[in-house]
Amino acid sequence: MIPDFRLVHPDGRDYLLEIVGYWRPEYLRKKFYQVQNADNNNIILAVSERLNLDKAGVDFNDTPAKIVWFKDKLNPKNVLSLLEEK
Repeated sequence: MIPDFRLVHPDGRDYLLEIVGYWRPEYLRKKFYQVQNADNNNIILAVSERLNLDKAGVDFNDTPAKIVWFKDKLNPKNVLSLLEEK
């Protein structure tokens, strides 16, 4: 998996941010599989609320990644609040 962004907290922690806004079921299943098997606990998924996850058979609740939901635009403040969690 190649993430969209790498974010580095001032204390040195780093996170991989993946924006999931594309709707094709095959893409969603592949993305979910990659995150599940990444063996990485520093992934943040920004997931569009407009996606039909049920149709794709994807449940992001089963992933070790942190999730931030968005509708039209990803709010950077929501991502930053996840970075502040330890």
